[in-house]
Formats: sequence, structure tokens, C-alpha cells
Amino acid sequence: MAGLSTVSSLSGFAWGKVIRATYFKNLSFPAGYLFEDTIFSLILYQMVQTVYTLNEQTYKYRWNPKGLNLNSKQTPNRVDSFWVTIQILSELDKFGIEPSESLYTSLLQQVGMNFKRTFQLKPRAIQYACFRILTDIVNKKFGDYLVACLEIALR
Repeated sequence: MAGLSTVSSLSGFAWGKVIRATYFKNLSFPAGYLFEDTIFSLILYQMVQTVYTLNEQTYKYRWNPKGLNLNSKQTPNRVDSFWVTIQILSELDKFGIEPSESLYTSLLQQVGMNFKRTFQLKPRAIQYACFRILTDIVNKKFGDYLVACLEIALR
């Protein structure tokens, strides 16, 4: 549907979007990592006020059998998904992004995506370690926010 949309209806991918350059004044993609477009859901979408979408397809994604996405499925670089998420979480304060329902929902979706991306990595301990590190960071970042939400819900 064209017109005003919600941020939650957008994908976290960079392609297919037009964004004001001013949002990138102090924001850049994490260099040297796969899955660098995670900044869209965890930083950029938390900062925007309005999103407009088009019905028309204005971008065509090309299937590339030698492309990075298809050829990185079982490489250790899949763990970059966790490192990018951790780096982004450490920079939320820099952008004035406070814990919120929108951010928490996006982060839980990202944790699930990270898990799927590393599912085939061996040994399985890599997957568990990444998940544990990230959940510890999420608990530290959102602990007070979640307690406040619970207190409000119990009133």
C-alpha cells in the first residue's frame, strides 16, 4: 500500500529505500562486517518520524549465484551478525535513542535473525556463546525499561 507507513512494516535491508542524507551525518555502516545494514532497524528507524512507501517497484534485486549472501551461509563470517548488533547497541546513546517498545521489538527480531544466521556454524558452542553475550547486553540495556513496563502493567 502506497503512502504513509509504519517503520515496523519496513525490512532492515538498505536496498530499495530513499533516505535523507542528513540522517547519515553521524551514522555510517559498520566497516568490514557482513550484515552492516542492521543499522536500519536498530538506529535509523528509531530516529525517523515519517515513512512513505510506493506501490510501484522501482528497484529490481538481481539474483547473483556468486554473491555474498548465498556464499556466506556456512562461513564463520556469519557471526558478524552478532558483532554488528553489539556495536550498534553500544552506540544507541550517541544517537539519543532510549529504550522503547519499538527498539525492544526490533532488537528481539534481530536476536532471532542472528540465531538463524549462525544456526549452521560448528561447533554449536559458537552459537550459544554469541547468544549468551547478546542476551547479557540486552538485559543490561533494557532491564530498567522492562521493569518500568511491568510496574505500569501491574498498576
